[in-house]
Formats: sequence, C-alpha cells, structure tokens
Amino acid sequence: MKLLFLTRSLDPALQRLVEWVADGLRAGGDEVDLLDAAPWMPMATDKGSDRETTRELQRRAKGYDLVHAWNWRCAWACGSALRNEPWVYSALTRPKTSHPELLDRLCRARMGFCANSVIHKDLDAAFCTPIRHVPLGVPDLPEISREQARETLGIPLEDPVVMAEPETDVLDWVRDAVTSCRDRVPAIRLSLGPDQRSTRIAAANIVLVADRRNGTSALALEAMARGAVPLLRDSNGLEELIDERVSGYRFIEDHEMADTLAAAFQLPLKLESMAGSARAKAADELSLDRTLERYRKVYLDSLR
Repeated sequence: MKLLFLTRSLDPALQRLVEWVADGLRAGGDEVDLLDAAPWMPMATDKGSDRETTRELQRRAKGYDLVHAWNWRCAWACGSALRNEPWVYSALTRPKTSHPELLDRLCRARMGFCANSVIHKDLDAAFCTPIRHVPLGVPDLPEISREQARETLGIPLEDPVVMAEPETDVLDWVRDAVTSCRDRVPAIRLSLGPDQRSTRIAAANIVLVADRRNGTSALALEAMARGAVPLLRDSNGLEELIDERVSGYRFIEDHEMADTLAAAFQLPLKLESMAGSARAKAADELSLDRTLERYRKVYLDSLR
C-alpha cells in the first residue's frame, strides 16, 4: 500500500507516535509518506480557506491508495476533499466540539481510530460512525539498561530519579513538587531533557506525564517499555495506559503529585515490581505490532 499520513503542526509527543506507526508500516513493506499540511492548511475553516485547502489536498493525495488524517483539522479537510477516495483518521485528543458539520465529515471516513475509550464514548454519543477503539503502541526499542543510562548521565544508581519532558506547560510546578518531596526523599532528582531523552527515560524510576489534553502519550509508552513507572494525569483517557498501582500511578489535582511521588519512593520494592509490570504491559497489550495489525486490516478493507 501507498499511504499518506496527513498531519498539521502536531504536538511533538503525538508526532513521535505517528512516526512509530509509519516506521512500523514501512518495515512491513508499505510505502508511507508524512506530510505536515501547516504551510497550506490554515486553522480557519471559512468557505474561502476550505476551498483552497480542498484543492491542495486533492492534488497532494493523488497517487496514494489511502490518506490517514492524524488530527481534527486534517480530518475536517479530508471530509471535504476526499469524498470519493478512501481515508481514515485517528482521534488522539477529545473533540472540542460536536458541531454537525464536523460530525458529518467524520462520518465520510472509512474508519475513525480512537486512542482510548473516553474519546470513543465522545464520538459514539455524537452518533459518529464508523469508529473503533485502537490504542497506539510502542515499538521494540534499543535496549538501554538503567545502569548504562545512569553511568552516561553521571547519576548514582541508588538515587531516586523522576524524569519529565522540558516542554511541559507545568514545568515550574513540577520542579516545586519534586523539591517539596525532599523532606521525605532527600536524594530525589529531577531529570530533564531534551538532550539524551531516551537515556533519561531509561535512567528514571518514575516518568511524569503531566499532559492536560492528549489522550495518549509517547513518553508514557516509552517509559513503560524501558522499565520506568509512569505517573499520569487522570485526564482525557490518558490514565487508561496503566493499571493503577500495578503498572503506573495517576493523579488528578496538581497538588497530589508530590505526595504520590514521595509515597512511591518510600516503597522501593513495590516500585520495582511495578516497573516490571509496566514493561510487560508495553511488550504485550501496548505493543506497536498490535496497533499495526488492526490498522492494516482496516486499510485493506477500505481498499476493497
């Protein structure tokens, strides 16, 4: 198959998920091109912008067997431009609106892939079909042991380490929360990228995912695959990636994070057991191979 993956200024964390899927499909023999439509697809959806975007998307989609839209703006455009061609979309965030025009366009897709059951319920309640709950998975990653990672970063093996993404919009609060833990966990360290990102994940005991909008997370998935325990915000279905206190922790309010961190590090054997459970879940239920198998089936069905 020759596939066009259509994005528009995706959050870097979501872009990483799209690239994992594209690389996995290529490894299976499919041809996949990624196209960021931001230069020619404005966020505005007035009639004039819509007509120009429709013409440009029709031109760029020529020669492809199927187009896969990776956010709501791209799905909106596909619903207008590709009325007679097969296209699908992935819903990685909850829809901000249930406007009838959006729903009408989504219903023209051969399938909508929902990253979690919360997003699926939103679309199902709006009578948006066809849709399917297909969690995004993590590929097999190059092995980096915690010992190797900490040696690279110069972090003592016995120190408790929390890793967070530097671009998070709550970074100051994260720093304050980790600092407030020091009376209970004196040696706690906060590890921030963006340099040596995978090494920092592998070195961590806990990886903080404080995302307020996305319904899935490449950071959480990579953490689990590398044997770190994710601490997730209970929001927008993101918490479905883990089994609470088995393969990860979650928090609702910001102020809960410090107490959760301190409690986790005070039970080191439990934390290591959870790390093993997280790794096992990433290798099985949340493996990229499972995602690709379900995507490919829909792609092929759409072309018949």
